[in-house]
Amino acid sequence: MSRYIRNNVGLIPTLNSNANKTGFTVTASHNADTAWNVFNSTPASYWAVGIPPDSEGTYTQLVYLQIKLPVATRIFRIGLRARSDTQKILEWELRGSNDGGMGLIIYNPENIAIGGTARYLDVPLNQPRFTHYKLVIKKVDSINTYLVYFQLYSLDEVIERSISDFSESYLDV
Repeated sequence: MSRYIRNNVGLIPTLNSNANKTGFTVTASHNADTAWNVFNSTPASYWAVGIPPDSEGTYTQLVYLQIKLPVATRIFRIGLRARSDTQKILEWELRGSNDGGMGLIIYNPENIAIGGTARYLDVPLNQPRFTHYKLVIKKVDSINTYLVYFQLYSLDEVIERSISDFSESYLDV
């Protein structure tokens, strides 16, 4: 049985485009050309959902932002923030896949709105490794809803080794 450690350093680096040289790729259902902004450290950066919800604030079409990782990774936490407390994301879910499709629902919270203060939420630990993580936005409280921060925190496998696993030449360094 493998052992894991929670990595409290965000997995996704600062991005300046949708395709990063380190293997991270961002896609979105709408306004895809600015999707990388949620992974940028500039305070004015954001991703606008870009389409109006119905009169109840619900989206009738699929609205998502997805990050593709260089390698399949298990996560234990996500960080999210909307632009302000008057432009909240009211209903959402996090999905994981290895092909960029809809995949499995990893986290589907009830009554956890995402507002202007960053929220760090632990996800169930019994999930497999995925290369694609998709934030699906279902309902908002404003036509002008913006996502300004999205981060994943990895669950890293602990590799245990004994001193006999290393050669003597390696130990002489």
